[in-house]
Amino acid sequence: MLNDVPEIAYVVGATQGREAPEIYVDGPNAERTEIRRLLSVGAWSLYGPYLLDLFARRAIVSLALHQGISPDEFSALLDLLGEPEGLSALDEGERIIRSLAEKGVHHISIVIDSDRLPGDTHLPWQVRLALARLTRDFRAIPILHRATGDERRNLHVQIVRDILRPLASNLPILRHLLDCAPLVDARLASFGELTDRPILEIFLDGLPQTAILGIGQILLEEERGAKGEQDSERLLATLRALAERLLGVATTPEGDALLREMCLRSVVDFERLPVSLREWLLAESWLGALATRIATPPPNAPSESRLFEKTVGLAITEHEFGPAFIALSRLRAADPAAIERALDLAAVEKMIDELPRDVVARDLVVLMLEIGRESAAGHVASFVAVKRGRARQNAIFVLSELRRHGPEAALWEISRARADEEGLLLLIGIATQRLGPEAAPVVGGLLNHPSARVRRDALSAFAIADPTRSAAAIARALRDPENAVSGHALLLSAETGAAMGEAISLAMEILERADLEGDAPRVALRMIERAIALGLSSPERVEKVFAQIIDRTAWTRRLFRRPQPSAEFLAASTRSLARLATPGARRLLEILRKHREPTVAQAAMEALGALKSKPPE
Repeated sequence: MLNDVPEIAYVVGATQGREAPEIYVDGPNAERTEIRRLLSVGAWSLYGPYLLDLFARRAIVSLALHQGISPDEFSALLDLLGEPEGLSALDEGERIIRSLAEKGVHHISIVIDSDRLPGDTHLPWQVRLALARLTRDFRAIPILHRATGDERRNLHVQIVRDILRPLASNLPILRHLLDCAPLVDARLASFGELTDRPILEIFLDGLPQTAILGIGQILLEEERGAKGEQDSERLLATLRALAERLLGVATTPEGDALLREMCLRSVVDFERLPVSLREWLLAESWLGALATRIATPPPNAPSESRLFEKTVGLAITEHEFGPAFIALSRLRAADPAAIERALDLAAVEKMIDELPRDVVARDLVVLMLEIGRESAAGHVASFVAVKRGRARQNAIFVLSELRRHGPEAALWEISRARADEEGLLLLIGIATQRLGPEAAPVVGGLLNHPSARVRRDALSAFAIADPTRSAAAIARALRDPENAVSGHALLLSAETGAAMGEAISLAMEILERADLEGDAPRVALRMIERAIALGLSSPERVEKVFAQIIDRTAWTRRLFRRPQPSAEFLAASTRSLARLATPGARRLLEILRKHREPTVAQAAMEALGALKSKPPE
């Protein structure tokens, strides 16, 4: 029974807006839930009133079944509840509790109405019930258990945890319970049941850390607005006990933040804080001094390098980049190996995600990342690969500004092969700022990438990184099925002279197809000019191609609905014809001189004028 939850408790309580009491269930859900919500309408109508009446006739306000209950224990409970009543409700409740104790039943907890603390009527019913169960269960320990020392202490904490579990998210109720701890101490003392620790400490041991943190914030707010010395001292006593609870568990960022505030409010001594938190507080103090002057480190700092490291992180978090740069510079002088820790992935991400718009602050960010060397630049390059939107744009800006380490970091990120198409293009662009032979294998691996844009940019980078092997790569790219890649290969061939034979052949094919839209024809035209200048082309074939392009009738274009060559393209063609300087080229220029577009006609006239001094071939 109860395999999945520590206990199931049935609790009689009030519901806002209802006069009749309700029965709640603790255990199956994280919070206390009305039983009517867990049952169908028919089941509740049948069993709800009976259960309420059963509890009322025995003055029971809470019945809890603990994990580990045996079938015999459960049967004993049912037998006792099923017996006819012969006493008053309170006496019946006491009889059942006493009978269960005599039978050695350890896994059932019953609280009756007389267990309520006197004078607690002003408290919420959840608080009254929790206090009543606490006193009843604590009193039952000597009867049901022969525990002493640590065993008894553990039982105390377990009882408190069982009581507080359904209230863990109800911070106001928990806050009330802490205030009532002295009442419970007095009540237990009156029964002769003494604990070796105050109930307040046991309460705090039984609370989850999330509740501790929430209550701590509430108490700090109350203490800030406390009226009178007595009220303030009462709150401080609770806060000190809560601080002891936090100091006894593993640190968390939220717990450290609360302890920090408690230290600043003199609730807990500085020397009692964890070492890491003391370092943060010292760094916070020094950062405040650095914001106004060049300060010397505090004399009680554990070590200068740790102080500088913490200050860098804190300053980055608070966007104080001037002090951050000073602290990082001091850290570089004191312990260069610590720079990588100070500018770790989280710190660099903070700088990139919230990159300042101020030019001076941006320059400081770049300088700090340059101090961080390859590690910091590598973090920025990884953001180019994996981030999107503004964060990626910020990373691109910073990586481009990292002149010493940016290109190498971009190249390293490319080799990791995790960037998307856009990220690869951006990284290639940055890596191209400074490429050597060592980069050739990395960018060369992208020459077969599925994206034509990546293949195009990788070809440019490869030609820069390894010019001696670029001819083969350009020749292969000239045969690429995508115009963006083959056209770019044409341009590279025209600029470098690599793979000229293949490039000239492709250029002629492009112009012969008479598909004159886009950039490829213009690049092909530049290639033809270069081929003419080097004497690598057939004049007859060139004349034929240009004759087809500038044919005034253009009946084939109209027949096949092909676009007319643009005036810009025709004007550029006159330069190629002038360079060709053959009789056929002169005739074609005469045709273009009469073109209806003034820019074309003017370009043809200038080309003819340049040819007048040359004898016909």
